[in-house]
Amino acid sequence: MNFRPLGRSSLRVSEIGFGAWSIGTSWWAQNSRETELNMLEKAIDSGINFFDTSNVYGDGKSERILGAFLHERREAVVIASKFGYDLNAGRTGGQHSERPQQFDPVHLRASLKMSLENLQTDYLDLYELHNPKMSAIENDDLFEELDHLVAENVIHSYGVALGPAIGWKDEGLRAIRERKISAVQSVYNALEQEPGNTLFSECLSHGVSGLVRVPHASGALDERYNPSEKLRADDHRNYRMKKWLEDMRPYTAMLMELAESKGVSLTQLAISFALSNQAVASVLPTFTGAGDMELFVSDRSVLSLTQSEKSGIDRIYAEARRVTESAAATA
Repeated sequence: MNFRPLGRSSLRVSEIGFGAWSIGTSWWAQNSRETELNMLEKAIDSGINFFDTSNVYGDGKSERILGAFLHERREAVVIASKFGYDLNAGRTGGQHSERPQQFDPVHLRASLKMSLENLQTDYLDLYELHNPKMSAIENDDLFEELDHLVAENVIHSYGVALGPAIGWKDEGLRAIRERKISAVQSVYNALEQEPGNTLFSECLSHGVSGLVRVPHASGALDERYNPSEKLRADDHRNYRMKKWLEDMRPYTAMLMELAESKGVSLTQLAISFALSNQAVASVLPTFTGAGDMELFVSDRSVLSLTQSEKSGIDRIYAEARRVTESAAATA
């Protein structure tokens, strides 16, 4: 496992991180507690030291599972969590709908206190605003309080975790340019390169690191995904545009050819692509079982891409983006 610096902090994180939304929730897979703990054991054994969660994942369940598992390993790992959603407010549109957000110093302190209790620790390495809108980025009082927490050594750094691969560019750029963040987390993959390309390019000139989520485009860049598979009603992939996943199949096939030419799987090529961006510190694939460790955490997942290969991926992305934009214009 290789490690990269995390922004302006003194932290170094594993190139492959563990996105803990897949434990404590059923949004992607329904795993037993034994399977979840086995996944975490495999992560540690594979050299992963970066674990990213949120207080909203399972309403704290993900944090509690991580806390119990990592408590005895605390000094050897980097833990990130997120805040901003009002957990006392209900969801009005089902379990995948958004709760009301609350970004103010009082709610920040209360959320952090609960996360620290859940995670059985007295500090967080990285604390992220969860899907913040511009009003949160512009809130001086909020960022002054975050600076106070850094000074108190309750958090070591802070950042922003942005929403889906549409919008959020202005929020991300404002945070990078005007706030003392260490990291920007964004959707970024070979078929969804914006706003990641724009954000990560800006990161390079401001000492900020990129964190990549959804590197496999919710299944479009995973050869194990079967478009005809009937998903459970609560599977998160139901909330991606099914038509988009189908429209991407020709471009997936092109990327599969490139992967085969390099002797890797499509899933491994997807991780290599994300890590090829110089601003990226860590990639957070969705682990659904212990077997994913051997697939995602491999020398084949961190292969260097030649400039010709990168250009080829960019051409495929440009074609795929035109299809996406055309579909959006006619919707």
